[in-house]
Amino acid sequence: MLGGRVFSATTRAASGGIGGEGPSRRLLLRVGALGGGAALAATSGGVAKAAARTPSGSATSGATSGGGLGPFKLFSQQDLNFQALFALGSAGYGASEVGEVVTTVNEINARGPSYQTFFDLFRELAARTAGLADRELAAGHVISARGAYLRAATYYDACLFFVLGTTARAREADVYAAMQRNWEQATRLFDPPFERVRIPYQGTWLPGYLLRPDRRPLRRPTVILNKAATPRTWTFTSTEAQLPLSEAGTR
Repeated sequence: MLGGRVFSATTRAASGGIGGEGPSRRLLLRVGALGGGAALAATSGGVAKAAARTPSGSATSGATSGGGLGPFKLFSQQDLNFQALFALGSAGYGASEVGEVVTTVNEINARGPSYQTFFDLFRELAARTAGLADRELAAGHVISARGAYLRAATYYDACLFFVLGTTARAREADVYAAMQRNWEQATRLFDPPFERVRIPYQGTWLPGYLLRPDRRPLRRPTVILNKAATPRTWTFTSTEAQLPLSEAGTR
Protein backbone atom coordinates (compact mmCIF):
# COMPACT_ATOMS: atom_id res chain seq x y z
CA MET A 1 0.00 0.00 0.00
CA LEU A 2 1.11 3.53 -0.59
CA GLY A 3 2.39 4.83 2.70
CA GLY A 4 0.66 7.72 4.38
CA ARG A 5 -2.75 7.30 2.80
CA VAL A 6 -5.79 7.94 4.93
CA PHE A 7 -8.51 5.33 4.65
CA SER A 8 -11.91 5.95 6.20
CA ALA A 9 -13.94 2.98 7.37
CA THR A 10 -17.59 3.74 7.99
CA THR A 11 -20.18 1.34 9.28
CA ARG A 12 -21.75 -0.86 6.66
CA ALA A 13 -24.81 0.65 4.99
CA ALA A 14 -27.92 -1.46 5.09
CA SER A 15 -28.12 -1.66 1.32
CA GLY A 16 -24.51 -0.88 0.53
CA GLY A 17 -22.75 -2.43 -2.43
CA ILE A 18 -19.11 -3.34 -2.81
CA GLY A 19 -17.74 -0.17 -4.28
CA GLY A 20 -19.46 -0.79 -7.60
CA GLU A 21 -17.46 -4.02 -7.99
CA GLY A 22 -20.39 -6.39 -7.63
CA PRO A 23 -23.82 -6.94 -6.10
CA SER A 24 -24.39 -6.00 -2.47
CA ARG A 25 -24.66 -8.77 0.09
CA ARG A 26 -28.21 -7.82 0.98
CA LEU A 27 -29.27 -7.85 -2.66
CA LEU A 28 -27.73 -11.28 -3.09
CA LEU A 29 -29.45 -12.52 0.05
CA ARG A 30 -32.78 -11.32 -1.30
CA VAL A 31 -32.49 -12.91 -4.72
CA GLY A 32 -30.05 -15.81 -4.25
CA ALA A 33 -31.11 -19.43 -4.00
CA LEU A 34 -29.59 -21.55 -1.26
CA GLY A 35 -28.88 -24.47 -3.56
CA GLY A 36 -26.20 -24.96 -6.17
CA GLY A 37 -22.52 -25.75 -5.86
CA ALA A 38 -19.44 -26.98 -7.60
CA ALA A 39 -16.95 -29.77 -7.34
CA LEU A 40 -13.46 -28.41 -6.93
CA ALA A 41 -10.80 -31.03 -7.51
CA ALA A 42 -7.45 -30.41 -5.83
CA THR A 43 -4.26 -32.24 -6.64
CA SER A 44 -0.82 -32.08 -5.03
CA GLY A 45 -0.01 -29.37 -7.55
CA GLY A 46 -2.96 -27.17 -6.54
CA VAL A 47 -6.40 -26.61 -8.03
CA ALA A 48 -6.82 -28.90 -11.00
CA LYS A 49 -10.32 -28.01 -12.16
CA ALA A 50 -13.53 -26.43 -10.93
CA ALA A 51 -16.60 -27.93 -12.59
CA ALA A 52 -19.95 -26.23 -12.07
CA ARG A 53 -23.04 -28.47 -11.96
CA THR A 54 -26.16 -27.65 -13.90
CA PRO A 55 -29.61 -28.46 -12.46
CA SER A 56 -29.62 -31.65 -14.55
CA GLY A 57 -26.42 -32.78 -12.89
CA SER A 58 -24.12 -32.49 -15.89
CA ALA A 59 -20.81 -30.72 -15.41
CA THR A 60 -20.11 -27.50 -17.26
CA SER A 61 -16.55 -26.59 -18.09
CA GLY A 62 -15.00 -23.13 -18.14
CA ALA A 63 -15.11 -22.99 -21.97
CA THR A 64 -17.49 -20.63 -23.72
CA SER A 65 -19.49 -21.40 -26.86
CA GLY A 66 -16.96 -19.38 -28.83
CA GLY A 67 -14.13 -21.65 -27.75
CA GLY A 68 -12.62 -19.22 -25.23
CA LEU A 69 -12.26 -19.66 -21.49
CA GLY A 70 -15.16 -18.59 -19.32
CA PRO A 71 -14.98 -17.18 -15.78
CA PHE A 72 -13.18 -19.23 -13.16
CA LYS A 73 -15.72 -20.83 -10.84
CA LEU A 74 -15.41 -22.30 -7.38
CA PHE A 75 -19.21 -22.52 -7.02
CA SER A 76 -21.98 -22.50 -9.60
CA GLN A 77 -24.07 -20.28 -7.32
CA GLN A 78 -23.17 -16.71 -8.27
CA ASP A 79 -23.04 -15.10 -4.85
CA LEU A 80 -21.01 -17.87 -3.22
CA ASN A 81 -18.56 -17.83 -6.11
CA PHE A 82 -18.34 -14.03 -6.02
CA GLN A 83 -17.32 -13.99 -2.37
CA ALA A 84 -15.01 -17.01 -2.58
CA LEU A 85 -13.08 -15.38 -5.44
CA PHE A 86 -12.55 -12.28 -3.32
CA ALA A 87 -11.01 -14.43 -0.61
CA LEU A 88 -8.89 -16.36 -3.10
CA GLY A 89 -7.68 -13.21 -4.85
CA SER A 90 -6.48 -11.72 -1.57
CA ALA A 91 -3.70 -14.32 -1.52
CA GLY A 92 -1.63 -12.23 -3.91
CA TYR A 93 -1.38 -9.56 -1.21
CA GLY A 94 -0.80 -11.81 1.79
CA ALA A 95 -4.37 -11.39 3.07
CA SER A 96 -5.37 -15.01 2.43
CA GLU A 97 -3.68 -18.31 1.66
CA VAL A 98 -4.59 -20.30 -1.47
CA GLY A 99 -4.40 -23.65 0.30
CA GLU A 100 -6.62 -22.49 3.16
CA VAL A 101 -9.27 -21.10 0.81
CA VAL A 102 -9.24 -24.10 -1.55
CA THR A 103 -9.51 -26.56 1.33
CA THR A 104 -12.46 -24.64 2.77
CA VAL A 105 -14.18 -24.48 -0.63
CA ASN A 106 -13.76 -28.25 -0.98
CA GLU A 107 -15.32 -28.79 2.45
CA ILE A 108 -18.27 -26.53 1.60
CA ASN A 109 -18.87 -28.45 -1.63
CA ALA A 110 -18.62 -31.76 0.20
CA ARG A 111 -21.27 -30.72 2.75
CA GLY A 112 -23.49 -29.01 0.18
CA PRO A 113 -22.98 -25.37 -0.80
CA SER A 114 -25.30 -22.94 0.99
CA TYR A 115 -25.07 -19.70 2.93
CA GLN A 116 -24.99 -21.76 6.12
CA THR A 117 -22.11 -24.05 5.15
CA PHE A 118 -20.16 -21.14 3.65
CA PHE A 119 -20.60 -19.16 6.87
CA ASP A 120 -19.84 -22.06 9.20
CA LEU A 121 -16.69 -23.26 7.46
CA PHE A 122 -15.15 -19.86 6.77
CA ARG A 123 -15.84 -18.89 10.35
CA GLU A 124 -14.09 -22.02 11.57
CA LEU A 125 -11.14 -21.19 9.31
CA ALA A 126 -11.10 -17.61 10.62
CA ALA A 127 -11.06 -18.76 14.25
CA ARG A 128 -8.24 -21.24 13.61
CA THR A 129 -6.20 -18.62 11.79
CA ALA A 130 -6.76 -16.05 14.55
CA GLY A 131 -5.57 -18.62 17.09
CA LEU A 132 -2.45 -19.24 14.99
CA ALA A 133 -1.81 -15.48 14.88
CA ASP A 134 -2.03 -15.23 18.67
CA ARG A 135 0.46 -18.10 19.09
CA GLU A 136 2.89 -16.63 16.58
CA LEU A 137 2.75 -13.25 18.31
CA ALA A 138 3.33 -14.84 21.72
CA ALA A 139 6.39 -16.59 20.26
CA GLY A 140 7.77 -13.29 18.97
CA HIS A 141 7.16 -14.10 15.29
CA VAL A 142 5.82 -10.68 14.32
CA ILE A 143 5.72 -11.08 10.53
CA SER A 144 3.99 -14.46 10.72
CA ALA A 145 1.53 -13.10 13.26
CA ARG A 146 0.74 -10.09 11.08
CA GLY A 147 0.02 -12.28 8.07
CA ALA A 148 -2.20 -14.60 10.09
CA TYR A 149 -4.19 -11.69 11.53
CA LEU A 150 -4.73 -10.33 8.01
CA ARG A 151 -5.90 -13.73 6.79
CA ALA A 152 -8.22 -14.17 9.78
CA ALA A 153 -9.80 -10.80 9.04
CA THR A 154 -10.34 -11.84 5.41
CA TYR A 155 -12.03 -15.08 6.44
CA TYR A 156 -14.28 -13.38 9.00
CA ASP A 157 -15.24 -10.92 6.27
CA ALA A 158 -16.06 -13.79 3.91
CA CYS A 159 -18.49 -15.46 6.30
CA LEU A 160 -19.93 -12.10 7.39
CA PHE A 161 -21.16 -11.55 3.84
CA PHE A 162 -23.81 -14.25 4.24
CA VAL A 163 -24.54 -14.15 7.97
CA LEU A 164 -28.04 -12.72 7.47
CA GLY A 165 -28.99 -15.82 5.48
CA THR A 166 -28.00 -18.24 8.25
CA THR A 167 -29.15 -19.33 11.68
CA ALA A 168 -26.41 -17.10 13.11
CA ARG A 169 -27.93 -13.83 11.87
CA ALA A 170 -28.16 -12.52 15.45
CA ARG A 171 -24.37 -12.81 15.76
CA GLU A 172 -23.61 -10.43 12.91
CA ALA A 173 -22.15 -7.83 15.28
CA ASP A 174 -19.95 -10.45 16.97
CA VAL A 175 -18.51 -11.62 13.66
CA TYR A 176 -17.91 -8.05 12.54
CA ALA A 177 -16.12 -7.30 15.84
CA ALA A 178 -13.91 -10.36 15.36
CA MET A 179 -13.02 -9.23 11.85
CA GLN A 180 -12.17 -5.73 13.08
CA ARG A 181 -10.18 -7.05 16.05
CA ASN A 182 -7.92 -9.14 13.82
CA TRP A 183 -7.50 -6.28 11.36
CA GLU A 184 -6.53 -3.91 14.19
CA GLN A 185 -3.97 -6.39 15.46
CA ALA A 186 -2.41 -6.60 12.00
CA THR A 187 -2.18 -2.81 11.65
CA ARG A 188 -0.09 -2.60 14.82
CA LEU A 189 2.47 -5.04 13.46
CA PHE A 190 3.49 -3.12 10.34
CA ASP A 191 6.67 -1.04 10.38
CA PRO A 192 5.80 1.72 10.85
CA PRO A 193 2.42 0.74 12.31
CA PHE A 194 -0.77 2.21 10.89
CA GLU A 195 -1.83 5.34 12.75
CA ARG A 196 -5.50 5.62 13.75
CA VAL A 197 -7.02 8.98 12.86
CA ARG A 198 -10.43 10.62 13.28
CA ILE A 199 -11.84 12.40 10.23
CA PRO A 200 -14.37 15.15 11.09
CA TYR A 201 -17.72 14.52 9.43
CA GLN A 202 -21.08 16.29 10.00
CA GLY A 203 -20.61 16.94 13.70
CA THR A 204 -19.02 13.57 14.40
CA TRP A 205 -16.03 11.65 13.01
CA LEU A 206 -15.14 8.73 10.78
CA PRO A 207 -12.33 6.31 11.67
CA GLY A 208 -9.37 6.09 9.32
CA TYR A 209 -5.74 5.05 9.08
CA LEU A 210 -2.66 7.05 8.21
CA LEU A 211 0.06 5.01 6.51
CA ARG A 212 3.59 6.36 6.31
CA PRO A 213 6.27 4.91 3.99
CA ASP A 214 8.92 5.16 6.72
CA ARG A 215 9.66 6.83 10.04
CA ARG A 216 11.45 9.90 8.67
CA PRO A 217 9.75 13.20 9.70
CA LEU A 218 9.42 14.55 6.14
CA ARG A 219 6.65 16.61 4.54
CA ARG A 220 5.04 14.52 1.81
CA PRO A 221 1.94 14.62 -0.39
CA THR A 222 -0.98 12.81 1.24
CA VAL A 223 -3.37 10.70 -0.82
CA ILE A 224 -6.86 10.28 0.66
CA LEU A 225 -8.83 7.24 -0.43
CA ASN A 226 -12.34 6.26 0.59
CA LYS A 227 -14.25 3.04 0.03
CA ALA A 228 -17.88 1.98 0.06
CA ALA A 229 -19.54 1.43 3.43
CA THR A 230 -19.39 -2.37 3.46
CA PRO A 231 -17.48 -4.93 5.55
CA ARG A 232 -15.02 -5.06 2.68
CA THR A 233 -13.82 -1.53 3.46
CA TRP A 234 -10.95 -2.87 5.52
CA THR A 235 -9.76 -5.15 2.71
CA PHE A 236 -9.25 -2.10 0.52
CA THR A 237 -6.47 -1.30 2.96
CA SER A 238 -5.13 -4.76 3.71
CA THR A 239 -4.85 -6.06 0.17
CA GLU A 240 -2.45 -3.26 -0.68
CA ALA A 241 -0.71 -3.23 2.67
CA GLN A 242 1.96 -5.75 1.70
CA LEU A 243 3.36 -3.54 -1.08
CA PRO A 244 6.67 -1.81 -0.25
CA LEU A 245 5.81 1.37 1.60
CA SER A 246 9.26 2.81 1.07
CA GLU A 247 8.73 3.01 -2.70
CA ALA A 248 5.67 5.24 -2.50
CA GLY A 249 7.21 8.63 -1.75
CA THR A 250 3.83 9.79 -0.42
CA ARG A 251 2.08 9.71 2.92
